[in-house]
Amino acid sequence: MPTATVTTITLPARPAPFAVVRSDDGATWTFQPLYAAGAGAPLGRLQTVTTAAKHPDALLDACLAFFPEVFAGCAALALVQQVVGEAEQLDLSGRLPVGWAALRGEGKAVMMGAAVKTAQVEVG
Repeated sequence: MPTATVTTITLPARPAPFAVVRSDDGATWTFQPLYAAGAGAPLGRLQTVTTAAKHPDALLDACLAFFPEVFAGCAALALVQQVVGEAEQLDLSGRLPVGWAALRGEGKAVMMGAAVKTAQVEVG
């Protein structure tokens, strides 16, 4: 049976954890958000984010895309929101959208001290 990886992230200043599900497809990873009932909203209308497999910023990229409220203090967020627009899919396995590299840099500071837990789950 196929498996997926569920990752939960808890920040020191945020009591409620947030979570993403990752599926692997060889050279790429695809992330989807897991939102608590009535909580959270992605950038635009994003439903999936694809990154290069094992990219060191893959989890950060998923968090930036699916939990922008966590990064509200990042100066680059407004530009990235505008660039992403109403897209439902974001492919970061190649060229990054304008402003994404800057948002990553700012986002790393927000994620400092985060507790990250992962689990493999069967899907299908």
